[in-house]
Amino acid sequence: MRPADEYYTSLHGNRGADTESHGQTLGAPSARGESGSSPRLRLQYQRGNRITFPSPSEWSLHANLCETTVAPKHDGFKDFVLDQLSDLHGVTRRAMFGGYGLYCGRVFFGIVHKGRLYFKTNATTASRYREREMKPFRPSAKQTLNTYYEIPLDVLEDAGELTIWAQQASDL
Repeated sequence: MRPADEYYTSLHGNRGADTESHGQTLGAPSARGESGSSPRLRLQYQRGNRITFPSPSEWSLHANLCETTVAPKHDGFKDFVLDQLSDLHGVTRRAMFGGYGLYCGRVFFGIVHKGRLYFKTNATTASRYREREMKPFRPSAKQTLNTYYEIPLDVLEDAGELTIWAQQASDL
């Protein structure tokens, strides 16, 4: 018996053979003539001569047979940006609009989207971005957010400079 099975059994014990699940005994055909083998319809397994409920580890083995799961998003650029901003305390990220929103505490100050980093600007700081010919954030062809501008590459590659720009964006 696996450790997870032992733990589950110690909490719940074994159930008797007369236990039913959704009005159906293990292995008994359903009204549609099915064998009742679906893990969604059946909450019990037969081991030798006794019937027990499956352990959580057994459910996880069968869960993907019944449901489509979404693979976790892996974004190396997002990881690079967060590493560059590691000196800025309280930086977190949240998945949104096909990218990530960057927060410093509760303040939303940046966007990571399609391999680009954008910071929040105001009338004063936006001129620095425009002088470097940086473009505003365009989540779609029909929408432009003029308060978020792309970070210049030289700033992005310098962790110290990027942290300064991020502090300015989060103070707005």
